[in-house]
Amino acid sequence: MQNGPSLLRVGVGVVVSDDRTRVLACLRRADDYYGGFWEFPGGKCEPGETPAGCIVRELREELGITVEPIEQLPLFHHHYPDRNRQVELHPWLCRHIAGQPQLIEVADFRWCTPADLLTLHFLPANGPLIEEIRIRLQIAS
Repeated sequence: MQNGPSLLRVGVGVVVSDDRTRVLACLRRADDYYGGFWEFPGGKCEPGETPAGCIVRELREELGITVEPIEQLPLFHHHYPDRNRQVELHPWLCRHIAGQPQLIEVADFRWCTPADLLTLHFLPANGPLIEEIRIRLQIAS
């Protein structure tokens, strides 16, 4: 008999442009779970790893860029019933420090305005985070 949903801690990098008008979004590869969906880059926190440390590691591995987490955003939860999994998103606003994004572990990427975020097919867990980002980018511009 299956217990309650497993919990997955995920560090999410919300990489903002220098002028804070755009944010980096990535397209999941077709062979990934939820392939073809857009997301903010990041990934599973390793045991003992902080979400901020996870973000730095994952963005280097997925996109070949160096980022600095600068501001923690609210924590978000989402339940994926098809996998009996609870996802705990730990998003951070990040400054892009070095490197040009590359298609290492993503199918595509783009720099998006707040309006652009509403036109992409994002992972279900990203809905509340998109609203938080749109509010923050609108205030900054």
